[in-house]
Amino acid sequence: LEGILNTRKDDIYGVLNGIDTNIWSPKTDTFIPYNYTSKNLKNKLKCKQDLLKEAEIEFNEDIPAIGLISRFAEQKGFDLIFPVISELMELDFQFLILGSGDKNTEDFFKNLALAFPHKVNAYIGYNNKLAHYITAGCDMFLMPSNYEPCGLNQMYSLNYGTVPIVRKTGGLADTVKDFHEFDKKGNGFSFEIADSNVLLYTIKRALDVYKDKKIWKSLMLKGMKEDFTWKHSAKLYIDLYEKAKDNHLKQS
Repeated sequence: LEGILNTRKDDIYGVLNGIDTNIWSPKTDTFIPYNYTSKNLKNKLKCKQDLLKEAEIEFNEDIPAIGLISRFAEQKGFDLIFPVISELMELDFQFLILGSGDKNTEDFFKNLALAFPHKVNAYIGYNNKLAHYITAGCDMFLMPSNYEPCGLNQMYSLNYGTVPIVRKTGGLADTVKDFHEFDKKGNGFSFEIADSNVLLYTIKRALDVYKDKKIWKSLMLKGMKEDFTWKHSAKLYIDLYEKAKDNHLKQS
């Protein structure tokens, strides 16, 4: 359909999903042990301590925790992780995984947790409470999707001050702007080429930036200031409706 859609490209609009902040807000979330806001990030650190204790991984404020919550499907880009897992496990971070789906991917993450119990915890299945817990307790959130029409988890993570690492595709490209040290812009880390080594390099970049607590805090706060609520998305739908109505009146 690409050719047909290109002939009407001026009439095609995209509106991002919204998130329900009655459910997904660090300020009021009933699934996490400590609520927090952008003015009280110490409680986010407490969430991390509790999460790692539950996962039986030693807490260290200087070692970042990376969360991954997903269906295990080809869409989600896990094929980028598999070839560089040895190099990833040599890096200084902790990895918390929640998801289910493709059996080979389930087995991969199960075996990874068994091989590296001091730094990897994998929960295979669905667990809503744990999803909130990981989102609040981790420092970073990984979404290396091959394609992602919109995506919600990166919005949740930004809202919780959990810096996303994503592939620049679909809604991930619309919501996560790559951070660069030379201009201090961006709210996360993204990479465009679907390549394992590029993913590895991007994670290394994020780990290096994490060492600078001042810059990292500014990254967290940028994400927490974003507006991904349905109130914002609904306004865009209303604007689009008005535009369509005006165009219809002009043509009639």
